[in-house]
Formats: sequence, C-alpha cells, structure tokens
Amino acid sequence: MKKALVLSLAVILAACSDATAPIPDATPQPGGRRPAAGAADPILVYQANFNVGTVGGEWSSNKLSLTPTGERFLGDFLNEQVGLLVIMPPHSQIVIEADVYFIRTWDGTDTQWGPDTFNMGVDATTLVNTTISTVNANQNYPYSVGGLEVSAGTGALASNTLGYTYWAELVPEDATYRFSYTVNHTSPVAFIHWQASGLQYLADESWGLDNIRISYNP
Repeated sequence: MKKALVLSLAVILAACSDATAPIPDATPQPGGRRPAAGAADPILVYQANFNVGTVGGEWSSNKLSLTPTGERFLGDFLNEQVGLLVIMPPHSQIVIEADVYFIRTWDGTDTQWGPDTFNMGVDATTLVNTTISTVNANQNYPYSVGGLEVSAGTGALASNTLGYTYWAELVPEDATYRFSYTVNHTSPVAFIHWQASGLQYLADESWGLDNIRISYNP
C-alpha cells in the first residue's frame, strides 16, 4: 500500500460514512462549477500545483510528468484510482477544485474505442461520473454517463494547449477541464479520489492532475 494511504481502515471508513450527499442539483455546470450554498469565501486548507518540490505523502502516487509545453503535473495515469488524504479542521462543507488533463485520444461515448469514462469523488460521495472526448466523438460531460450526449470539448477550460499528439499525427489532442464542487461534509479526514476507465494504453490516452485546491466552509 502506498505510504499516502497508510491510514487505519477504521479512519477511512469513518470518513466515508460521515460524508453526506452533495448539495441538491448535483448536475455540474459547464466548467464543472457548482456554487456554494450562499457561503462566504471558503478557507483554503490545501493546495498543490506540482511545479516545484516533490509529491507529498498525502498522495497515493508520486508520479510526475511534463507536458510538451512544459507544464509539470501529477501523472500520467491509465485506469487507476489516484487518491488524496486531507486532514480537515471543523467544517460543514468542503470545496474541491482540480484541473484534469485529458491526454490524447479520449473517445467519449464512442462504442468502438470507448466509452472513456472519468469519475471524481470525496469519501463515499461521487461528484462526477462522465465521459470525455478529445476526438471526433460525442461526450456526456457536463452530464453523467448514460445521459445527454454533447460535442467533444464541451465545458473545457482549454483545448489542445498541452502539446500532445497521437503517435506521428500532427493534430493536437488534449483538453483541460477544471472541476469545482462544494459538498456537505463534516469528517475530520477527507479522501478525495479520481479514476478513469476504458482507456487502452498510456501512449493512446491518459490523464493527469494539476492545480489542486481544497477549501472549507466553517
């Protein structure tokens, strides 16, 4: 087990059982944002952008990569879960923000090469479970898997800015999405997790994390 997750099973299970459901209207808006429920400015408790230093033991993986354009990020990953443990002060809500890099040929809802699915959650609460497309295929985001299908790149913060191409192709294929969610939460430990499924191999499609911010409302 990774050192980041060397925490007693009892503590993790307690964190999961204490998490409550997301704020009503859980469908994310384009860009992944869901406004806090009338709260004041959230208080920052953790952030990481991976530009300097090493990856802390709070992460389940310490793998770092550099995009062709020079952005350092956590990853890249295939069909695996990546987790972050954050010790929280007393609070009523947790605010989770993350930039996710979708690298090369994510096939969205395509049934031949996909579907390529991505999910994110905190403890036992799922925040997003969707498909993403960076190619000529539809995706579900900002809706959930099995919901409405929209064009590739819908809701992206940026498209084709990281410098990735597929093999010898000259056409850029990548997308950056900024996911931001506010969730009712009171546990002293928050286990935040990201995972993809349906991906084939790293040189074809992968993902990574950057610009992580964890805040809370008292």
